[in-house]
Amino acid sequence: MRWLLFILFYAGIGTFDLNAQSKVEISGTVTDTLGIPLAFATIMILDAADSSYINFTQTDKSGNFNFKQNIEIPVIIKVNYLGYFPFEKELDPKNSNVFNLGSIRLVQINNVLFEVVIREAKAPLKMRGDTIEYDATTFKVPSGSTVEDLLRKLPGIDVAGDGTISSHGQNVNKVTVDGKRFFGDDPTMATKNLPAESVSKVQVFNEKSEQEKLTGLPLDKSQKTMNLELKEDFKKGGFGKLVAGIGVEEQETSIATTELKSKWELKGNYNKFNKKEQLSLLGIRNNTGRNGMNWNDYQDFKGQQSWEWNQAEEIFGFGSGQYFRYYGLGSEEEGDEFGSFEGYFGDDAAGLPNNSQAGINYNYEHNKLKWTSNYVYKQNNLLSEAIRKRQFFLPDNNYTTDDQSTQERRNGSHRAELIFEKEFDSLNTLVLKLRGNATFTQTIVSGLFNNLNSEDFLISKLDLNKNADRKNLGWQGVAYYKHKFKNKKRNFGINFIYNDNDRTTDENQYSKNEFYDLNLMDSISILDQFIQLTTDIRSIRSSALYVEPVGKDFSLQFFGNYIQRNDELNRNVFDKIQDDLILNYIYSRSNDHVFRTYKTGSILQYGKGGFNLSGGLAFQNIQLEGSFQEGNSQIKTIDRSYNNMTGSITANYQLSANRRIGFNYYGNVQEPNFRNLSPIIDNSNPLFIRVGNPDLDPERSHQFYGNYYGNNQATFTNYNFNLNYTYYDNQHISDQTVDSFLVTTSKMVNYKGGIRLSSYMGYGFPIIKNKLTIRSNYSYSYGLSKSIINAVLNDAVSNNHGLGISLSWTPNDQYSIYSDNRLNYSTTSYSIGSQQNYDVWSQVYNVQCNAKIVWKVFLNATLDYKIFTNQRFGAEYEVPILNASIYRLFLKGDRMEIILSTYDLFNRNISIRQSASVNQISDTRTFLLSRYYLLSVSYNMRGIRASVKKSNDWMF
Repeated sequence: MRWLLFILFYAGIGTFDLNAQSKVEISGTVTDTLGIPLAFATIMILDAADSSYINFTQTDKSGNFNFKQNIEIPVIIKVNYLGYFPFEKELDPKNSNVFNLGSIRLVQINNVLFEVVIREAKAPLKMRGDTIEYDATTFKVPSGSTVEDLLRKLPGIDVAGDGTISSHGQNVNKVTVDGKRFFGDDPTMATKNLPAESVSKVQVFNEKSEQEKLTGLPLDKSQKTMNLELKEDFKKGGFGKLVAGIGVEEQETSIATTELKSKWELKGNYNKFNKKEQLSLLGIRNNTGRNGMNWNDYQDFKGQQSWEWNQAEEIFGFGSGQYFRYYGLGSEEEGDEFGSFEGYFGDDAAGLPNNSQAGINYNYEHNKLKWTSNYVYKQNNLLSEAIRKRQFFLPDNNYTTDDQSTQERRNGSHRAELIFEKEFDSLNTLVLKLRGNATFTQTIVSGLFNNLNSEDFLISKLDLNKNADRKNLGWQGVAYYKHKFKNKKRNFGINFIYNDNDRTTDENQYSKNEFYDLNLMDSISILDQFIQLTTDIRSIRSSALYVEPVGKDFSLQFFGNYIQRNDELNRNVFDKIQDDLILNYIYSRSNDHVFRTYKTGSILQYGKGGFNLSGGLAFQNIQLEGSFQEGNSQIKTIDRSYNNMTGSITANYQLSANRRIGFNYYGNVQEPNFRNLSPIIDNSNPLFIRVGNPDLDPERSHQFYGNYYGNNQATFTNYNFNLNYTYYDNQHISDQTVDSFLVTTSKMVNYKGGIRLSSYMGYGFPIIKNKLTIRSNYSYSYGLSKSIINAVLNDAVSNNHGLGISLSWTPNDQYSIYSDNRLNYSTTSYSIGSQQNYDVWSQVYNVQCNAKIVWKVFLNATLDYKIFTNQRFGAEYEVPILNASIYRLFLKGDRMEIILSTYDLFNRNISIRQSASVNQISDTRTFLLSRYYLLSVSYNMRGIRASVKKSNDWMF
């Protein structure tokens, strides 16, 4: 019902606005002076009062155009065509609602006047190949708006509530400023920090990979990059903003009392750009959690970030094998890669925060030399509390867990990046990259884990307390060399990537395990230990690619890859006996292993008239060598080698300038990791014991991917569809044995038949161009996962449906409404018992309203309304979060802004996470920051005025 009301509300808005305007039809034909039709000429409708942009279209192949537009004010029709004088004519809809302009003959510009006139012939949007360029000066936004506010006005550009950007249905993965990196690859760093008035042009294009630059043919059209070209005025001198706020939080200490706690924020940025250099400074300090931990921070906390850097660096070739596999986190029971059981299971980004961030970004470019650098320091402190309920399924019965956990974490990280690119001449280019990462983390965790059988009798209990100090140091070096021959289609490239990651952990762990029989104590096991864990992970990756043209439309590519990773791990466990530390040989272990892969192959590629087809075949050899030792026992070794053939087929067809279709097939072979191969028992978590399987074979799968994309530049509609299907010939699945005390012993085995399928359909269209736009999408995914539980095969089948509707309504610069809404329905069924089947509903409604109340007084509010329904646990959560603020502008040029804000007005903030896997379902709640109020003052260094903006976006 709520979902229906939202749809009716949007429909009512659109109907009201449409009925309030009159429909005007404008048509004509554009030719040159000889009467020859001019195809794809740009036709614009401009406001006659100030020449601001209203709408545009293009002529067809016969030079014809036709507008049907709701217009009430006098407008100017402007016709532009490259190399011709523009044509302008003023029209007043009060005189007529049908205008046939007949034949519009454009006069060619002579060479002498060409440069002068072309500067005046502005068009709001231009297409050059796959690049779309918007003239930002033709789109009206309120003074003081951010780039994010500007992007909402651009046709075909969508900005989600969390700041995610998409262009014609495709995600924008990176935003650059004047073609240079801005604080790495996080798009929001630029869109939320830079003022809209600083931008001259916005360009969206498909950034070419290094392999595409060498081959000259496209591989993947899904990676979008946005470039912000600054106005000349903003390349002279500095600009920026400072914000300071103080307030109180209402925190309930009991049913009858409320405690007030202070809240504060301090933020600032400064930018100074010119043609050669870019300098940006950013600082944040708060205890409100905004601008808090992102995914990179979470990776730093886990000590994995330097490994993940590899994913951004390309290995020439094809298929997922061109990326090095890094083994991330397993399930909550399994802990991280090296078995350190964390114990905390809640939302790692939720709780009571205290955050700091500072960064500097510097770029230099001159005489074919590019230098990019940035440094970011972050301090994320978080106190969290979570509760969880789970059900585990066995062939003959099931059991549940009631868990609670708290975590106090202090995490500091330093990240730096240097990129050097030198084009020696038109044939030779060298790119060098150096990245460094240092993370220091202190963690205190306590948790209570209760296991109950199907009759709710207590079977076992774990009381866990641990504190750990972790240090992670990592760096990466990358080198690319590219050589072009005199034959432009003949190219050669080689790269080399080196990674080094060292991690040390000192940990104190106390665990008390109690086992029960019919709620009566049966036995107790206590572990009081000190653990020293050191890991040293080094890897090198190198690949080479040679491209040889074969005739006019064919090319033959030869590539080779070499990857080597060396891992050394030492885990020394000491039992605490009074004041002494005694080495425990049972839990101590050391690993030393080497992974190598050799891959060589060739790709035949054909490209002509927008159609590209390629097929490749490669031989791959994987070698795994390792030695393992438990305590002082005999050293065990693994020496495995796998030979495989892999293949790839890729087809892309540009049906027209605005439509394309693609298809890909990859045959993947993935080696088992050493943790699953290692013949060592890992009982870091006494209730979940892992055993390695030395007989584990590689995982083999077949992946199919297809996509279709299109847009209508005249009507600003876009639509896209994609489908991804993976079938596993040989999959790694879990073989688990659960004993009478509900202690699980697990190992990985090979099995055939796993399936993954996902699909997405999206459609966006304007109801009123540049005023009211709706985006809709539907997603579906299917999964067949297998596991073995107490020698019985269990099939878990999941079906997930998602429906989304988003709206952007900006009728003028006085008020606006943005909304993102999502309905998700998930089902999971199990072969070992239909009574365990699981259904989950989630609904998320988001509305952001911004309005100018009176002179220089503004109001904005955001409502997030979330509903979670869990049928298995008989629970329904409704989480309404209302944030609102009112602010007033002061001083000359509106340099100062005073804001009064309230957050979580209903005091209902909580994090809900629901999930299902092959043999369990879970429901987790993490407690968040309570209602608080804030009074803030902001100051614009260059008098950049503030106006309507989103209430929850404080990144200037």
